Amino acid sequence: MNKPQPEAAALLRPATFAERGVAVPFTTPVMNHARIRPSRSGHGELLVPNPSGARGLYVLPLDGAERTFSLTVHDRLLLEELSRVQALTPQEIRHASRRVAMMGTAGREAARAATEAGERDQTERLLVNVLLLDRLFRQTGFMDFDWRRIALQKRDIRERLRGEVGRLGPQLGMRADEILNMLEEISIHAATVGLPDVGFVSRAQTALKMLGRFDEELRAWAALETGAHRETANLVMDCASFTLQHGRSAIDKAHAILADVIGLVRTWRANSETIAERLALAEWLLDGWQQIAAIWEASRHEERPARRMTLGEIASMLPVLPKDAVKHLDDAAAPAIQSHRRRWVRLHEDWRTGSIVAADATQRNEAVRILDA
Repeated sequence: MNKPQPEAAALLRPATFAERGVAVPFTTPVMNHARIRPSRSGHGELLVPNPSGARGLYVLPLDGAERTFSLTVHDRLLLEELSRVQALTPQEIRHASRRVAMMGTAGREAARAATEAGERDQTERLLVNVLLLDRLFRQTGFMDFDWRRIALQKRDIRERLRGEVGRLGPQLGMRADEILNMLEEISIHAATVGLPDVGFVSRAQTALKMLGRFDEELRAWAALETGAHRETANLVMDCASFTLQHGRSAIDKAHAILADVIGLVRTWRANSETIAERLALAEWLLDGWQQIAAIWEASRHEERPARRMTLGEIASMLPVLPKDAVKHLDDAAAPAIQSHRRRWVRLHEDWRTGSIVAADATQRNEAVRILDA
């Protein structure tokens, strides 16, 4: 069998977020930190860090991972689910991962966390949809609309809303169904960042809090480190701080777009792709960091030598900022993490396969699935 060859190290700095790929929560140790990106065939391909620790990435078709590595049942099912995903975005990969986790293949707690997270996402999307409609009413001068009178759980909610929205049609030059469809579409993209000034904590905001807690805890822990371990900690902290700063900025810019609902509705038809890209920027910036924070959280009770190994693992999976991302970040210079590649081998780990003889790497990864549902 022809084995896959690592890509050139230059490709560690991708041109776009799509080329960088989306982080996938595999549980097989050797598949840690793997990403999925679009391929020329249209089926997607996996980017797997070189198991030997050398520079480069293994580029595999989705069905190539099972032939190359010994995978857990969870990961085999996840690969099948990924093959059916139409758009390789953080949101779609998250939904696919949850569907597999709900089968119980990563443990009961992971299944419960995935189910609860899916229900929460559905509720938040509906809430964002109704809140956008509420703001649209108010910005068009109809102050008597009260979304709290509407039972959000009832199936006839759209029928009840159609009559209300019909009053906006003449002012916006659209039919009621057209307005409702547009707001539903916008809410899919807006739910991740939430809305400003409503006390709604979105997934992106929650991820930022998780990353901020990770950054704070790592700084306290690293204060006692010296030498190469301190250097590694500084690199991780620099990247975390950069992501925190620009993640907050991306959410603020998304909120500014969503604040003007009239303008958003009027421009959505012609600029939906551009607007959706701006609304998704925070999620792309944060992609992979939730897993990093969860890995550090899962190691909280380990001794310092073991946490040093975890820190080295984290350093090898830091998300690289794509070349064209600076157009969204005011020409900010990201930390040069693509030049930092060290291999930290855990006790009892086979560096060729990533399998752990005595440790509980797979169980750790399943625990991470719970924290990052």
